[in-house]
Amino acid sequence: MALDQFRDGFALRYGLEAINTQSFCTCSGNPRFSIRHAMACESGGVRTRRHDEVRDVIAEMSSILWPDIDKNPIVRESYYTPDPDPTKPPMRIGALFADLRIRGIFGAHDDVYFDFRVFDADASSVATSDLRTILNRNEAEKLRKYRPACHSMGAKFMPFVIYNEH
Repeated sequence: MALDQFRDGFALRYGLEAINTQSFCTCSGNPRFSIRHAMACESGGVRTRRHDEVRDVIAEMSSILWPDIDKNPIVRESYYTPDPDPTKPPMRIGALFADLRIRGIFGAHDDVYFDFRVFDADASSVATSDLRTILNRNEAEKLRKYRPACHSMGAKFMPFVIYNEH
């Protein structure tokens, strides 16, 4: 680990300001750079890294009991569907990927697909909402998106929604 990474990690762990950071973020609007912004910015790697770390830990722990595990499995191939307006070309529906597939949890040949969401409980977009409501809303969104595709292949789907706070 580089010295800068260690120093920044130490500062984050103990609620200190990181030193030698850039003044402005490179995302759209160029907001002032801060730890708070870095934790929520979709342009940076912190959100993705947090998500992938959760997936990787769950996969590693699960592999102790169920060795047949895939990361980022395809749930549904992309396809074309007719547009309701016959004068328009068919609409392309993109492929759908889950974060994890584990075979054998409920039966020897049963697949269970998981998709993770890690959200920032301190973000301004959710600051006025009840935490239970936010968790339920995120879970319902995952179920709407993945459950039909999983059920169509005879698999189960389980959303995995957690939050972090600073």
